[in-house]
Amino acid sequence: MIGTAVEPLRLSPNPVHRFYRGGEAIARFRGLAGGADAPEEWLGSTTAAYGESSLGLSVLPDGRLLRDAVEGEPEAYLGPDHVARYGADTMLLVKLLDAGERLPVHYHPDDAFGHRLGFAHGKTEAWLIVEARPGAAVWLGFREDVDRETLASSTRTRCSAR
Repeated sequence: MIGTAVEPLRLSPNPVHRFYRGGEAIARFRGLAGGADAPEEWLGSTTAAYGESSLGLSVLPDGRLLRDAVEGEPEAYLGPDHVARYGADTMLLVKLLDAGERLPVHYHPDDAFGHRLGFAHGKTEAWLIVEARPGAAVWLGFREDVDRETLASSTRTRCSAR
């Protein structure tokens, strides 16, 4: 059982191979020799990739899956308040992402739509861009029309709040 004073767990890299190219920046960030062939790395993941049994799951130094350890001792890993609200679900997936090519349009469901699809919850994203290649861009879509000034104002407000 994990006590109240917990030492951080050092997890091995957890590359996730996808259909698109990339990963060199992740290898460089991690200080790994040579290039990488996985454009994503999932950090401290208790989530398997959609349709997969183990791809994406982090492995503890003793060989157990982090998911299994959290399920076995949820309060030790997540705290009693989190467990009371969400159970043993961490409700978080953190990724390093290095897309070496343009990604296709994709959609992440909200909680209600996720439930209709049979998932425990939807998927909300937040991005912190550490580095971008010259000319890189992120295109956003919205449920309702948003004029340029409203978007710019919202972005300035959120970015200045940090």
